[in-house]
Amino acid sequence: MQRLPAPTRQELDEAHKKHKWLDIGVPSFRNLLYINKWRTLGWLVLAKAYDHNFDFEGAQNVESVALKWLQDNVHALKNLSTVDCINEYAQQMQTARGHVLAVASPSRETLNNSLLEYDFSDPSITDSFAWLCDNDSSRYYPCTAAQAHLASSWQLQSHSISYCLSQPIIEVCELQFSSLILIIVIICNLVKYGTMLFVLWRANEPPLVTIGDCISGCLQNPDVYTARVCSLDKQGVTHGRWKSADIAQSWDSRRRRWFAAASAKRWIIGTLTSAAGTIFTGVILGSGLQDSNFPADHTIKALWSMGFGAVSMGALVSIGHYTSPTLLSSTLLSNTPQLILSVLYFSYNSVYTCELISKEWNDFGRRRKPLRLSRPSGGQKLTYWLNLPYQYGLPLMIMAVLLHWLFSRAIFLVNIQIIDSVTAAPIDARVGEYYNNSITQCGWSPSAVIVSIAVVALVVIVGLLFGFRRYCTGPPLVGSCSTAIAAACHREPDEDEDMVLEPLKWGVTIAQDGVGHCTFSAREVEMPNERDVYR
Repeated sequence: MQRLPAPTRQELDEAHKKHKWLDIGVPSFRNLLYINKWRTLGWLVLAKAYDHNFDFEGAQNVESVALKWLQDNVHALKNLSTVDCINEYAQQMQTARGHVLAVASPSRETLNNSLLEYDFSDPSITDSFAWLCDNDSSRYYPCTAAQAHLASSWQLQSHSISYCLSQPIIEVCELQFSSLILIIVIICNLVKYGTMLFVLWRANEPPLVTIGDCISGCLQNPDVYTARVCSLDKQGVTHGRWKSADIAQSWDSRRRRWFAAASAKRWIIGTLTSAAGTIFTGVILGSGLQDSNFPADHTIKALWSMGFGAVSMGALVSIGHYTSPTLLSSTLLSNTPQLILSVLYFSYNSVYTCELISKEWNDFGRRRKPLRLSRPSGGQKLTYWLNLPYQYGLPLMIMAVLLHWLFSRAIFLVNIQIIDSVTAAPIDARVGEYYNNSITQCGWSPSAVIVSIAVVALVVIVGLLFGFRRYCTGPPLVGSCSTAIAAACHREPDEDEDMVLEPLKWGVTIAQDGVGHCTFSAREVEMPNERDVYR
């Protein structure tokens, strides 16, 4: 994704001839207007197919309790204490227990009655265990295990319960997948791999992938369109000062902040993307907490007790009020944060890359060092695997993986199948305002949403803190600007082009009558001063 928009030397010269500059060493939309159209098409196809993989980790297979009373299977029931009985049945999606006999304590009313009460509960997903709080109407909606335990003794229909006889059931599992989505994924992968092979086949000239590639190429074959403006920086390029090539300019000794390395557009895109991710999850959190099916207790402890990334019937995203959401619509909604995160990663990756290649550039003014190239030779070094120093690239990659995992736990696809505990046949249950034997919706986890928002905020804060750091006094700040890089790479005529194979340093190579020239050299150089001018 970063190699495709990297310009070749010919494309760089064509852009400079038109007084346009390109990005070097970073993913760039700007370059797509000036590079080979086949590579532009390949980049667009790969970018489109990048985030096509759908997340099905939230899919759940759940059975419901039966409605038929099993009088002839009492011998198969298991004795549970009242505490265990409440805990076992206080589950919104029951997968391990079937019917239950609640045995009342001996009393005058129970002497001549073996069956005090019986009920065929409406199989409701949202109120599946409301009967546990049946003795207290004020706690009937919503009912939780903690509320059922509040009383000194558990009572149903004013009868004190001594113990329960519960029906254990065997869970039924199945593999579910969408043929439509599977076909889409296969097609996207085929297009992606085909595009990669086509681009490799069409790659006739090596692109300038890294800043080292650009430095090496411009030192060996200086750019005629940037001659005599060796002190030009990125800001001077954007303000058009490089068009006045014969005017000597002074050297700016200010220690610029890392903020200045990346363009305002990159910072704006990164900020807006992080804001979009935060707003999206914040809306899910705010609307979910106001949902009538969500538990009334909104304390951090209560939200965390719902489980990290766990399915809860009180935490489902309602897409439609009168019809059940489709698998495709739920899948697209649950994967929307993943798309936002992909854009966020590319945005912050380009910002950090701009800052760090500017640091690498700045270091040439402090000490002699070899160039890092995508295809090194001689004393040159190979560029970093992630195109960033490992102390920065690995944490950034780990943070991206962590955010994708967190958001997959924050909002996810939920597919619930409701079946009879005895026959395993599908049965209809009340789901909100309609009846169905299955539920396909987006679930969300309050604790995962909160942690996701906190981590996104941490990413933004760390990015801002990095931006406040300062570069050392040295070469002009060029960022990823090809014009400013090329302007600083006009070697002295008496220095051989094989100098690029040796460790280099930036500085003043020649100065006479207050006018000097700054460039990279394998020889001894001096730090420029503000009294002289350079070209």
